[in-house]
Amino acid sequence: MKGNSRVLAADIPLPCCALLNEEGATLLPVIILQAERCDDGLVLVGYRPIAGGNGICTLNELELLIAGPNESFR
Repeated sequence: MKGNSRVLAADIPLPCCALLNEEGATLLPVIILQAERCDDGLVLVGYRPIAGGNGICTLNELELLIAGPNESFR
């Protein structure tokens, strides 16, 4: 990011369940813990997979589950 860029919280209820669409893989259940909107409109998301670990992706790589977890989380 450029030195003068601003980052604001994205309008996503947190924490939020989501499915990460990884290329060539099945949908990965994750919990979104952080979401930030950059000056250029890009939304970066910090998440934790259910199986453990951490990750970052863009919002368009996720299917948000605003209503809560689905069967993928069991």
